[in-house]
Amino acid sequence: MLSVAGLAMLASLCQVSYGQGRFYTTKFEDCGSLLQLAPAKTGSVKMTAPFDRRKGRHVLGKGRKVEICVEGTLPSGSQVPFPIQGLKNSAHGKIEVGALTVPLPVEFCGVQFDGCQGATPSCTAMKSGDNVKLCSSLTVPVESPDVDVEVTWKVLVDNNVANKDKCETEYDLGNLRRAGKLPLVCLHIPARVQPPRQG
Repeated sequence: MLSVAGLAMLASLCQVSYGQGRFYTTKFEDCGSLLQLAPAKTGSVKMTAPFDRRKGRHVLGKGRKVEICVEGTLPSGSQVPFPIQGLKNSAHGKIEVGALTVPLPVEFCGVQFDGCQGATPSCTAMKSGDNVKLCSSLTVPVESPDVDVEVTWKVLVDNNVANKDKCETEYDLGNLRRAGKLPLVCLHIPARVQPPRQG
């Protein structure tokens, strides 16, 4: 999944302040983030889905709430319009069968839509050059089959308040940009959806 072998993830366990669960350093591939992110092994992205070393994937338990935190720097001279009035979380998955990825995305609409809710500093206080932390959550669909999936997690700059409580069903970055929704964060995360672990 990752093109650089040095980003191979060691499933190191750590605690962060958002939420109650244990957070794990997250394996990811950047898919066009405007936010500058350090390599995966540094822990710039953490979530409460444990990493299965044998499968090389994070385990998403059906029906479970998964929290995710992303830390990075807002680059100077970026396209991000300041002040930021709204951030919207978006997630979808693509099923992977062997070496093939099924092109049709599966919606994950059980996300915390408001990306400003878990942002530090606050959205309106963010400015160029700031180090920011974005924490949110998603609920893994119960109706999903037991499958390997490439999860795409996005945090979009979206100042249209009419959209804030609606599931984002446009996944193409070009189309999102044309609609004025800029990808502050775009990550591909290797995952496995399965019944939750007990205990």
